Amino acid sequence: MFLTGGIQDQLDLLRSSWPEEPNEDDLDGFGLWLLTEAPAGVVWINPDGSEVWT
Repeated sequence: MFLTGGIQDQLDLLRSSWPEEPNEDDLDGFGLWLLTEAPAGVVWINPDGSEVWT
């Protein structure tokens, strides 16, 4: 899913979705949420321009 709106809108959506307490299903205690429950993935852009998708 691609998020719509400006950068601040997208960050606000992620912030509002972020769990206040770690979920028991979050096996590593924090980061797995980003891969399993987040409303969208994150794309990291490397210095060489390549993309790493979550």
